[in-house]
Amino acid sequence: MVLVNPGDGSTRVIGSALLTGQGRHAVTAKHVTDAVPPGWELHAGLAGSDIDRPDIQVHAAFIYVPCVLVDQDASSDLALLELQMPPDATSVSLVVRITPDGGGPTEELDDGRTGPFKITTDRLAEGTEVATSGFPLSAPALVTTAGILASKFAPLDQANPGGGMRHLCDLTATGGNSGGPVYRVSDGALVGVLVAGQLSPLASGDGAQSVGLTLVTPSQNVVELLVRNGIEPDRDKALPRPPKKTAHPHKKR
Repeated sequence: MVLVNPGDGSTRVIGSALLTGQGRHAVTAKHVTDAVPPGWELHAGLAGSDIDRPDIQVHAAFIYVPCVLVDQDASSDLALLELQMPPDATSVSLVVRITPDGGGPTEELDDGRTGPFKITTDRLAEGTEVATSGFPLSAPALVTTAGILASKFAPLDQANPGGGMRHLCDLTATGGNSGGPVYRVSDGALVGVLVAGQLSPLASGDGAQSVGLTLVTPSQNVVELLVRNGIEPDRDKALPRPPKKTAHPHKKR
């Protein structure tokens, strides 16, 4: 997610997000959208393919699409945004076209980075390998870190376990990762949205330190946010199970 100052055109990265709803909507953390200063505009920065070949190098190629806030949910720290695309557009994608200087066929490269996430609400086993991708530290480079699901149930408030739950992941994250997707490594299906790092109080009682764990809002909350706004989630469809083989008794000859 990128802030744009209409006055001077300056930009600032404030968080990450994921595309959903056939690519016309984005989901991020509520606290990311709350950080928009007066007079600034919120845009989705869509990253194109990274190309590193002997004949051409393309990195950090972005297009900025204005967004409007559709809905927020404080309990799950989620926000839903609508990308302001032309009325006749049904989806969004960013394709890099390469035309040789001396003529010849034009190449089109699309690594699928701008496609919507498939969402899974499967029950996850602790120890499942997960990863997150985002733009930490305001750098214009996609950074991916991987880890495991450490706990399926992490109460937001130890004194009120019923006040809301998160996944707890053993996953490196820092400023700018908020609102980014957390997905299953095995198939890339979305399992949640990264919303915070887990902190531990210092022994001195003055401040806190990171313990290398992150809080993740489960994907079920993402589905609920989309459905209540009339948006069909891009669900991860499990492969159909093969039909059971029926044993046929041997006929006596």
